[in-house]
Amino acid sequence: APTEEYRQMLKNYFVDTLGMAGTPAAVGTIAQLIEQGKLSQFQIANFFLWMPHNIVYPQVQLLEQINRVVRSSKVQSQTLTRNLAITSFTQLLQQACIAEDRLVSYPTFVVGEFCDANSQIIKNEWLPYLHGALASAQDSNDRNLFLVALGVLQQRETINELIPYVTGQLRQQAGVEVTDLNNLSPEKVFERLSKSLS
Repeated sequence: APTEEYRQMLKNYFVDTLGMAGTPAAVGTIAQLIEQGKLSQFQIANFFLWMPHNIVYPQVQLLEQINRVVRSSKVQSQTLTRNLAITSFTQLLQQACIAEDRLVSYPTFVVGEFCDANSQIIKNEWLPYLHGALASAQDSNDRNLFLVALGVLQQRETINELIPYVTGQLRQQAGVEVTDLNNLSPEKVFERLSKSLS
């Protein structure tokens, strides 16, 4: 009979193979396994580590499913897994919905565009989540996580949320030192903010 160690190794291979396939069905299966509590924190973290690079068809339904998983208690209960999930999902949204090269990075010529910067998943779901989490963040590590995630999405309306941090009103809490932002484009504000947080 196979040992428990051998079974765990096979399970890891299975989950890794699903993640590398990157199809909606494969990623959806991993999402279900996470929601059902059938994956270890290591397997969940490993999935989120590679997720933005492996997903081939970032369909809206898949993005919504990943959004639910990122916000689930299974992911939110562990700080490292939560941080990895938030940054990975934000990166995926940026790559699939906002980046200029998204039309050539994904097979949009076959299946059409998956989403854009004004899609509901960004405007009505992820951005409000990030803004709310930033407002309620209790320590500088959490604030930095949400500030960087908001910066990655490069949304013009996000600048108003970041102004207290970059003007120095919240400098001591966030450790942000950015000055003279009046004449900068949103991209430059995000660039300076990111540099000051690293």
